[in-house]
Amino acid sequence: MPYYTVRSASAVCALLVAASAAAQGTIKDYLFAPNAGPVAANDVIGVSKGVSSDLQTPRDLALSLGNIGDRDTQKGFGISITPARSGFDAVAVAADKYREGDVLRRIWGGTTFSYAQNRKKIGAAEFDQSALAVSASFLIDPEDDPIVIAYRALGDTSEAGVCRNGLQALEASERSLEEVQRSLVAQETIKLGRAPNLDELTAIAEKASHEKTQASSKFAAVRVCAQKAAADIAKKWNSHRVQILLGRGWIEPATGERSRLRLATHLKVSAALGVGADGLANLTWRRADDELDLTTLGRTAAFKSTNSAGFRYTYKASKKADMFAIAEVSSVKGRTLTASQTDFKQALGIDKRVAPGLWLEFRYGRARSAVGTSLENKALFALKFSEDTSLDKQTK
Repeated sequence: MPYYTVRSASAVCALLVAASAAAQGTIKDYLFAPNAGPVAANDVIGVSKGVSSDLQTPRDLALSLGNIGDRDTQKGFGISITPARSGFDAVAVAADKYREGDVLRRIWGGTTFSYAQNRKKIGAAEFDQSALAVSASFLIDPEDDPIVIAYRALGDTSEAGVCRNGLQALEASERSLEEVQRSLVAQETIKLGRAPNLDELTAIAEKASHEKTQASSKFAAVRVCAQKAAADIAKKWNSHRVQILLGRGWIEPATGERSRLRLATHLKVSAALGVGADGLANLTWRRADDELDLTTLGRTAAFKSTNSAGFRYTYKASKKADMFAIAEVSSVKGRTLTASQTDFKQALGIDKRVAPGLWLEFRYGRARSAVGTSLENKALFALKFSEDTSLDKQTK
């Protein structure tokens, strides 16, 4: 596989991350991380092995290592980025505009672009697979949106309270005393048109100490508000939502002896409904068009089109919302050996946060064998990572 594709994707992500400081007051400033975020391209090449879409909250940047433990699949890797949440000025969404509930801004705020690749053994040969996907998730009620909840608590100057202009207080509290002093010296130098003398520097040091003390006091109050916002967001983890995914995959021999073939074009539509305080029911319809019949690899390629449906139930298994139990079923028939028809027919699983920003996903179930038509037991592991946001760190 041409791994320059990965380098290109990584370079793009690096540019977006590096430029994140360019925009101020964007929705990136109000992100919490209830999960690691989806990498939709994984679905196209079968890394997730599930028909049901992963309806996690989009993250600004998420990485995944998939198919760990699958003897037929190696080097599973995925990356996703949500431009509106990156903070990059050209594509970011202003937090106050997002808060107003404009439908197009909310859709763009949940639109994620992803890339995935892996190496799969089919029979005695190995093949490299890759995929690109775009997905858009949308919360039905704007008041359930984590960004709206955080903005209302920390950034909405139209609402009174100790958290007004909360982000500024958080930023000020994180500045060291030396940074405050340097800032004041620079301001005084511009004001005087010369460098401050010793007496003026002493006065600046006293002022910096006073400002730092005030900032720390404000921070203590604002941190309480950040923790309350995080608690309110946790209660909304299973809010009603919809998602649309469009992706395309490719496959080629690992030896590079033959040209790349189209693997499939996927269209997925998913809807999720909250069940009580601890459950989420997810129903997904998937259309796979021009999907390669894997038994025709090495000769005249044949393509099929299939429709599948999947149902997943997710249960919050801990009060801290750091572990979820999952059960899912699908309508895949496996009559034709295509990538989508080797997804799980039934599976159980667990999503568990094992470290800040790091989630382990485990699935065990029944799926069609990559050779023949029989069903076999499969156990899959995946790791997902997305760095904790600045607001997450204030709640610890």
